[in-house]
Amino acid sequence: MNLNIKLKAVTLVEAIIYLAVFGVLFLIVVQFMFSISEANSRSSLRNEIDRNVLFLTNHFQDNFAEATSINASLSQFANDNGVLRLTDNGEYYEYRLNSGRVQFNRNGVQNYLTMANIDINQLRFDRVEYLDGSLTGARVTITLSSEEMPEVSRTYTTAFILNY
Repeated sequence: MNLNIKLKAVTLVEAIIYLAVFGVLFLIVVQFMFSISEANSRSSLRNEIDRNVLFLTNHFQDNFAEATSINASLSQFANDNGVLRLTDNGEYYEYRLNSGRVQFNRNGVQNYLTMANIDINQLRFDRVEYLDGSLTGARVTITLSSEEMPEVSRTYTTAFILNY
């Protein structure tokens, strides 16, 4: 019996070509995974900024609903490091920028309203007045950014009017 068995083998050149192709495909997949991971991180940070904006908006809204006036002499308008003091029957509520965070002071009790990993770059209050010039509210502009990725930021502007 004559058995002629021919063995086929991969040559060294073919093996190098296969390794190169698989290496390139591996790098493409890894790069794609890193870009997806970065996009997820950015999205998560944007959501965190949006949660801070929502919380601040609700906080302002609640205190404007309770307040009877704005103390213009103790507030700082048209300034990116603004201060807003609301008053209500002898009590006061004050918002200010302190160390990159929004600080709320209610009758001497101070709390930060924004998370430590969110930087507030601008807290600006502008006057909202009746036609006769009396102060009735404030336009609020806040610029927030992530400490982790400063390029992830949002500027938010809204206005609040006192309830009479």
